[in-house]
Amino acid sequence: MGLFDLFRKKDKTAAKKPAAPAPKAPAAPKPAAKKSILTQYREGLAYLDSCGPFNEAKFREFNRITGNRFSEADIQTQLRNASMMIDGMEGVRKAVRSSMVEAVSTFEMLERKGIDLSKYNV
Repeated sequence: MGLFDLFRKKDKTAAKKPAAPAPKAPAAPKPAAKKSILTQYREGLAYLDSCGPFNEAKFREFNRITGNRFSEADIQTQLRNASMMIDGMEGVRKAVRSSMVEAVSTFEMLERKGIDLSKYNV
C-alpha cells in the first residue's frame, strides 16, 4: 500500500458520506395585516395623550402610527406654524387631537351604520 493508496481510501470514504444539507435561508417576515383607519386613529389618540411634551420627533411618530396621513410638506408647514403659535407644539397637538377625535367619532358612526371602512382608501 503506497502513499497514494491512503489518499484514495480517504477519497472513497469521503464520497460515501452524504453531503450536509444546504442551510435554509430564513423565511421572509410576513407583512403585518393593515390596520383599519379607525384602529390607527385610536392608537394615534392614545399616543398623543401619553407621549409627554410634544415635539417634532413625537409628531413624526404620531404620523407613523396613524398611517402617515401627513406628507413631509404638511409636517414642515405644521412645524412652521408651531413656531408662530403661543402654545407652540402643544398647540399643534391640541389641533391634531381635536381633528382625530372628530374623525374617530365619524368613523365609528359609519361603522355603526354598517359601512366597511376597509373598502376606502382614506
